[in-house]
Amino acid sequence: MGIKYEKQRSDVRIIAVFILPLSFFLLSIGLIFWPPQFIKCVAEDHFKALVGVPISFLLSLMLVLVLKQDEKPIDIKFFSLTFSGFAGEVVLWAICFLSIAWSINFLWN
Repeated sequence: MGIKYEKQRSDVRIIAVFILPLSFFLLSIGLIFWPPQFIKCVAEDHFKALVGVPISFLLSLMLVLVLKQDEKPIDIKFFSLTFSGFAGEVVLWAICFLSIAWSINFLWN
């Protein structure tokens, strides 16, 4: 059981290591080819989404990774549902992400 769980954790780290730089690379390529007026218009109209969603993503990821320093898998019990192991980490991340994104939206207005 421990080997399978460690493989799942390493897969998540590999995905995070490759997806984050790839997204920054694609963003930089997009900034090169889009006209500056379009970028300025989008940045002014949707600043909450441009700043709030990535910050929510990173904060919730950091929270899950900090809480995962223990060797035991994260178990979440919600009413009659039980999430353990990797599913517990995903559910915890989703709850953190949605709550941080909602609070940014709520406090921004």
